[in-house]
Amino acid sequence: MTMMNINDVHKRKAQQLVKWNRYDDAMKEALAIIQNNPDDPEAYAFTSYISVQFGQNDSALYWAEESLRRDPNQVLARFSQTAAYFQMRKYKKALAAMKEAQRIDPFEPFYNYIQAEIFMKRGFYGNARIAIVSALKLNPSNAYYLAKLSYIEAVIGNMDVSRIHAKESLRMQQESGKNLLVLAKAAERRGEKNDHAQLLEQAIRLKPDHSHILITYKLFVKENHWLLFFHRKPKPWLVVSICIILSFVKYWLGLAFFMLYLIFPLFVFLLPFKFFHRKSKR
Repeated sequence: MTMMNINDVHKRKAQQLVKWNRYDDAMKEALAIIQNNPDDPEAYAFTSYISVQFGQNDSALYWAEESLRRDPNQVLARFSQTAAYFQMRKYKKALAAMKEAQRIDPFEPFYNYIQAEIFMKRGFYGNARIAIVSALKLNPSNAYYLAKLSYIEAVIGNMDVSRIHAKESLRMQQESGKNLLVLAKAAERRGEKNDHAQLLEQAIRLKPDHSHILITYKLFVKENHWLLFFHRKPKPWLVVSICIILSFVKYWLGLAFFMLYLIFPLFVFLLPFKFFHRKSKR
């Protein structure tokens, strides 16, 4: 087997280990490529790319610098460097790295997305919309970018446009936790409590260990814990059992609980009865 074939094997193994969320093992494979090719800038760039995917930003920057020292125009190294600075919230450095990266690779939509995110964090939603639209022009099938556009439109106040983008994003990708999280935030901005709750629950089911999704869901539960019994539509036998038990305590408590179960969305959410049935007219 030639050295090139050996490196391809290491690379495929590393990529598979990334999917399995095994950072240490993926790095071993990436470092093996460097050991076989100590002068190859692509080997260092690939190691940087592995690091940034796991949020190991200092490591990503180190390996990106090693790659760029050997080849200042290494595309993947510039990509990883930009992503690492962004994840570290060093936005000035991220924008500077992005400028260099776009000079080499002007058709990479990720850089427009990074720009949109930085504009949003600074409160410039009009500029953010321009940037994310530019990203979508380069990659029209990216459901996550479309979800971001839906959120931005909701913040700006274009609710109908936001709904259109949300439906299209959901049609394109229904199995992405981070995509569902953005759509949940867009629904919240539009005041759609039913969709907000449903999308959050779908996101946490898909990605229960994702830190951002978990924090958002915990906050939602904390703010709405007393509503969740009704939102999750308890089984009829459970409702009947609770009504009977409450009736033994005070005869009117059972009736009151049942009436609350029926009319709760009308008086609290002013939403249709579908809130209890977890249906959505998307």
